[in-house]
Amino acid sequence: MSKYSHKKSQISQEKSKQSSKQNGEDIKSLTSVSPEISKVEVLKLLHHDPEKMKVKKFFDVMGSQNLSLLKKNPESEVSETLLEEVWSELQDHYYSRTDPKGWSAFKIDLAKLQKINNDITTINASVILIHYNKDSGYEYLKQMGINATNEQDATSALNRKKTSLKIIQSKRKQAGEKEEFNFYKMVANIQKTYGQPIDIKKTTLASWIGYIQVVEDIVKSQEESLSKSKRK
Repeated sequence: MSKYSHKKSQISQEKSKQSSKQNGEDIKSLTSVSPEISKVEVLKLLHHDPEKMKVKKFFDVMGSQNLSLLKKNPESEVSETLLEEVWSELQDHYYSRTDPKGWSAFKIDLAKLQKINNDITTINASVILIHYNKDSGYEYLKQMGINATNEQDATSALNRKKTSLKIIQSKRKQAGEKEEFNFYKMVANIQKTYGQPIDIKKTTLASWIGYIQVVEDIVKSQEESLSKSKRK
């Protein structure tokens, strides 16, 4: 075999290996994006720190479920994935300190939402693979318990997941609106307990949590005192 033929054979084998590797990484390349800047840098663009974020901003996001409100500058480009991650961490911080029972329910609800979002990402990637005649798309769907024989079947499965997501998001928005309404009732109650107004536009989320915890201690102390007086 000539040097030229040998070199040509090596190139052919290398291309074959690359093609095989590419097929195995189809789903990964379609469902991930390489960050252009670090997460630390992106976080500087967001209201993410309970010590600095204003409580009113927190409940504005809660009531509207508009995660773009987390951006300090509306024009900043931040991925939806990171916005959801930051919002999840803020809610986790708040509810774990003010409502442990509600926090447990929130974690379960969040897990369901994250699973549906992950399913949608995978199914969408599979539809793209199927569209370009790659059998790996059917394999990924099969692993999810979805039996599809053509692109239309895969698209139908994708639309069903999107409908489920919309239903959950609608319920979360209703719950968020209720939480926002309850927030203003809590402001009135806390102001009454403290005997002075609270500027919610300047109060941070961390400070608000502190107010709630102090009021809960005051109420608990009052209930214990009342209980003791009744026993006398």
